[in-house]
This record gives sequence, structure tokens and C-alpha cells, in this order.
Amino acid sequence: LGRLLIGFVLAMGSSTLMADSRKVQTTSDMAGASSSSLPAAQETVAVALNKSRVIKLKKPVSRVSVANPGIADILVLTARELYVVGKSLGTTNVVIWDKRKRVQRILGLQVTHDLSSLKENMFYYLPGEDIRIESAQGSIVLSGEVSSTQKMAAAMDLATTYAGGSVEG
Repeated sequence: LGRLLIGFVLAMGSSTLMADSRKVQTTSDMAGASSSSLPAAQETVAVALNKSRVIKLKKPVSRVSVANPGIADILVLTARELYVVGKSLGTTNVVIWDKRKRVQRILGLQVTHDLSSLKENMFYYLPGEDIRIESAQGSIVLSGEVSSTQKMAAAMDLATTYAGGSVEG
């Protein structure tokens, strides 16, 4: 039997949660930061939807701003630790100021699907198939090779069920 190439995107609707202002210690103004004081490179951090992670900082932080609080909540745990919660799929950025009110760091923040259980199920139900699973811009992307059209349909059905959405192109 030959192998079939697969490549498709599953769109997933997402619901936006209301921000809990008690948890978010942010500011939206850029006072005290000139464009010349901005860091040159932006590091990107990923967090899974409805999951959290702690970001450790090299220098103490005095203020934090998240561009889109509908995508992520940020909580300053200590002067050198941020707690990030992914609220809805998408990207935003986080600006971090030091104690002298200078921009210390700008983080790109990407909230992605939590694909671990989908990958486990795909491996369990379709062993030996070369299927890669990624999250990109609010969609689930499957690519790779499968041994039959039935296996391709099974992979697509499993991912569609997981995504709760419909298949695109």
C-alpha cells in the first residue's frame, strides 16, 4: 500500500473569558519609556489554553502590561516571577518595566491549544501513522503521511471532535 499525504486545518471556536481585575497587576500607559529604551529583540513565550506557567525574570520588575487581557492574565508573583494564564487562543505581548521605569523586556505571548491529549489519542488509535499535530493562529494543523484514506478520515474525525470545530481547506 502507498502512503497518502495529509494536510488540513481544523478551525476551533473559542470563548473569551472575562478578566479578573484582582489578579492582573498591569498598566496600559507607556509613561517613562521612550522608544530608544525598548529592547531590540522580542522573545516569544507559549502557554496552552486554560493552562498556566511561571516566567522567571533576571531583574526585578516594577510594572507589567499585557496588550490584550482577553488572551492572557498576568499576575506578578514576586519581583522576579510572573504567573501567566492562557484565556483564549491568540497572540499578544507583555511589556515589563524595571524599578527605574525603563522597559526591561517585551515578551510575545502565544496562547495555543493544549495538544497533549490529542497527540496521545492519535498515537493510541492510529499507531504507526506519521501524523504531526500543531496549533497555529487558533487552528489545529495536521500534516504528515497515513497509510489509507480510512486512517486519514479517522485522524480528521478525531481532531475535529477534539477541536469542536469544522475542517477547513
